[in-house]
Amino acid sequence: VSAIVLIPCGQSTRNRSPLIHPEADGGIYAMPNLTTQRGVLIYSHVLNEISKRYGNPDSGRGLITNWIAHNEIDFHHVWTNMGQQPSEIVMETYYRSMRLIHQISNANYQGSRVFASFTHHWNDLHRDDWKRMSPFKTIKDLHNLSLKEGDFDWGIAYHPYPEDLFSTTAWNDTNIQSNVQSPLITIQNIEVLGEFLRSKSMRKHNRDTRPVILSEQGFHTPSYSEHHQNLQAASLLYAMD
Repeated sequence: VSAIVLIPCGQSTRNRSPLIHPEADGGIYAMPNLTTQRGVLIYSHVLNEISKRYGNPDSGRGLITNWIAHNEIDFHHVWTNMGQQPSEIVMETYYRSMRLIHQISNANYQGSRVFASFTHHWNDLHRDDWKRMSPFKTIKDLHNLSLKEGDFDWGIAYHPYPEDLFSTTAWNDTNIQSNVQSPLITIQNIEVLGEFLRSKSMRKHNRDTRPVILSEQGFHTPSYSEHHQNLQAASLLYAMD
């Protein structure tokens, strides 16, 4: 079972949850508050209660083994908001949250893994847009921090939607390449992500390849016509082939 750790971001700062980063200024979900000891303790307590409940395979409640850290960190302004911050601060805070999730979940069930969440915008960046980060660079930064401070079991939760999120077809993307400089990674060139993670410089401390789950993916139809649904079915077959 894969679970996503999400912290809803209220529109008002009044009566705001102590889980929310104090500089969050909007978005759908927030970065956890790791700026104070109280914030860290509350966040850790919540994670521990959840992982205790779903960390015993004999409890009958279900077992969470894959913990996805928040949502689409490369579009953090919308999905993991902590206000207008340098990308280095966003990445470092996200890394600390991943560490906490891993340590606490493994205290209740050894073998739990944490996953970093990304959109399909692999290298599709606007240099002056602080709201977006490159998954390509962010994964490398997470990898380097992890090796420097002591590697742990984390992987990638990728969302390889088509270039157009509302496309019915999986095979008509044009803003893609067959190498790591590709602006996008979609189902059409998903092998690029695997090749990147299998490179010697990106392997874990034990030389294993980091795991990947495609935790969001889909093909939309503009209508319920037989033609559109046949295209959608063909796209699912294409994605699974």
